[in-house]
Amino acid sequence: SAPGGFAAAAAVPNTSNATFSGCTFVNHAGHSVLRIFGNTFFDVNLTNCTFADNDTSRVIDAVPEAGVHISDCTFNANSGMVIQNIGEIMEITDCQFTENLGTVIDSGGAPGMLNLTVTGCTFTDNVANNFPQQGGAVSISSGGASLGQCVFTGNQATLGGAVFCTGGTITLSACT
Repeated sequence: SAPGGFAAAAAVPNTSNATFSGCTFVNHAGHSVLRIFGNTFFDVNLTNCTFADNDTSRVIDAVPEAGVHISDCTFNANSGMVIQNIGEIMEITDCQFTENLGTVIDSGGAPGMLNLTVTGCTFTDNVANNFPQQGGAVSISSGGASLGQCVFTGNQATLGGAVFCTGGTITLSACT
């Protein structure tokens, strides 16, 4: 269990940088699979990891002061928000998000503090079934977000089947 009473399969406090490579996180339940938290800046890198069939509030929960870099990872059939970003920097590159229930990427928190970059990712058949059902793939509520060369297919939500932005700024480039 991570500090603060939040159960997690893995918890990364702000004591040092962390790297996860080739890891598999399957069939976890609780608050989050990976909880990243702290009050001083540090980096967390995830490469070639698989997150599948997890039933959590959040699969990856990144809170302030973290720089999170996710590349070549697969997120399949998870329930609950897949990635919640209220940290300062999050970069997601060449990842696959398929058949997840709950907004896939939710980025919000202190206005002007967030920097989300998503490049070369594929979002297929994800459904935002969590309140308020916004953004089947990506929901932005504050800060800045840039999405480039992403493919969105068959995602569903009450508002914004693929992408929803209620605050902050978002730039889409060469996405389909």
